[in-house]
Amino acid sequence: MKKVLSFVLLSLIISSCFALCSFAEQKHSNLPKATEAPVLDGRIGDGEWDEALTVNMNKEDDSLFVAAGTKDTFNGAQVKFLWNEKGIYFMADVKDNTAPMTPPQSDTGNYNSGDGVQFNIYTKADSVGQDAGTLLFFSYNPKTAEGKACVGEHFVYGNGVQGGAVEGAVIEADVKDDGYVIEGLIPAQAFAKVYPPLALNAGIKIYMNTVIMEMDDKGNQSLIADNEWFDASKATEYVLSAAPKADTEKAADTEEAGANKEVKDTTEQDTKGSDSVAQETKDAASGKTEKASSNILIYILIAFAVVIAAAAGVVVAKKKSK
Repeated sequence: MKKVLSFVLLSLIISSCFALCSFAEQKHSNLPKATEAPVLDGRIGDGEWDEALTVNMNKEDDSLFVAAGTKDTFNGAQVKFLWNEKGIYFMADVKDNTAPMTPPQSDTGNYNSGDGVQFNIYTKADSVGQDAGTLLFFSYNPKTAEGKACVGEHFVYGNGVQGGAVEGAVIEADVKDDGYVIEGLIPAQAFAKVYPPLALNAGIKIYMNTVIMEMDDKGNQSLIADNEWFDASKATEYVLSAAPKADTEKAADTEEAGANKEVKDTTEQDTKGSDSVAQETKDAASGKTEKASSNILIYILIAFAVVIAAAAGVVVAKKKSK
């Protein structure tokens, strides 16, 4: 009986934890289409990334996922994204004042060292781990042991094998004393090799984590990501937008203005004596309050269940000790 009780209590605690964790939400972003493809030369040209989606990664951001080290030597990065039918363009401006002790070697398949930017991409929303055929994991290194930039497959489409150079990928880098800039292309033909093959078109969704590799001159390395990798449900969902960023924002402003006008017109009608509309609004507000109260009650019940389970566990433990 005691074993059954212990099992029930453990199950209750685990289910409560899952219930609490389930309120986390996945990040979503629109990836703008390039009006004109940026020039990939390792230098940030005037205006060429103005339409891009920007992802800021700062040391003060507690949501960054850090593995194999700390954020002590990470000085921040800004990554920008655009796309067209040729692939996904990116620019990474990384602040880094330490040269890596062990830069990677080109075409060896081992790119998870030194400095650089990695992209962990899934093409299916429910992919986890090395999901063969759906995982793309590319490393863009600004400077290898041979003194040149390179692009490599960290995994070959999720089959667990480390690969060499990526067909169709582009990288140009400019390395300075205080950091480096990478401009590159994640090629469309890479997505055509996943299962099922994926063509880059407006409306397509991908699930991507951006990872900054930071190694100092003593061999200490940090892997800093904007989300936890190896799980599509925790990666950022990117939707390829049919319009550049400027047009998307303009459309959003127009939609918001229309919504504000509609609210204004409705308010004027209510003021003129639409008691029924006012009553419906009151009832809706009451419903929202009841729903909020219900959610709070659920949280309280979960917490109460965890406390009871813990207390019961202590009692069972004391009885066993006797």
